[in-house]
Amino acid sequence: MTHRFLLTLLFGACLHLATPIPVLAKAYAQMNNQGQQQSLKVTSGDQAAGMAASRYPGRVLKVSRSQVGGNPGYRVKMVSDDGKVFYVSVDARTGRVGRD
Repeated sequence: MTHRFLLTLLFGACLHLATPIPVLAKAYAQMNNQGQQQSLKVTSGDQAAGMAASRYPGRVLKVSRSQVGGNPGYRVKMVSDDGKVFYVSVDARTGRVGRD
């Protein structure tokens, strides 16, 4: 009976100690994401679309998240006034805008 009690107690202690780990991991991930968000110059697809449209004449068709030079960024699909489709990359970290 004592052996069973000790095993139950040990199991309960292990569960108690293991429970906060996922909670702490989630909190750490949220803090890390907030730090990354603050270090980005471009923080939304709408902002990237505006930057692309102000740099290149035409109409924005679509914005998608992408890697730009190893950094997080956006790829903006646009159509020029003469009907040609082209893409613009916006580096979220540096704010650099370039036509593909």
